[in-house]
Amino acid sequence: MANLRWGQKMEKKRIIEKMKQLAELIHYDPGDITHLANAMCVNVLDNGNTSNKEYYNGSLATLGDTVLKMIITEKLYLEGKDRGDITINKSDIEKNTTLHLKTLKYNIQSFAYNDQYFFDEAPQHLQLPNPGHDIYIEAIIGAIYLDRGLKYCKNWIESSELVSI
Repeated sequence: MANLRWGQKMEKKRIIEKMKQLAELIHYDPGDITHLANAMCVNVLDNGNTSNKEYYNGSLATLGDTVLKMIITEKLYLEGKDRGDITINKSDIEKNTTLHLKTLKYNIQSFAYNDQYFFDEAPQHLQLPNPGHDIYIEAIIGAIYLDRGLKYCKNWIESSELVSI
């Protein structure tokens, strides 16, 4: 089982139930649900930089971004695209604003949580992050990759409504 930074006040059982709902929404069959919980955990990490917040799921989003780029690039390469076409098409597909619009369309942000709240439950002054770029779908992709491997992740991405490749 993956390490999870369970919230200080949030019940583990409640987080798991919410992640099961998310898995159903995105048509993902988790082996270890804690990977998905890690993808949606937006506790702020203390990195000493007060001007640029780092979230717990940030590293997982970086992994997911890399996996997504590789899968998109492979697909475009196998379709016979040249380097320039691959670059242009890849950037359109994995653009943060494109992924963010999918986050909003499917209400993915509502599954985000910190030590105390889920996204929709947080008081106005303690709102969880929902910036104009995506921090959730890429983290979900990273979680799926870690949990189920590259082949499963590739199949999920190619069939997912969250990512259009």
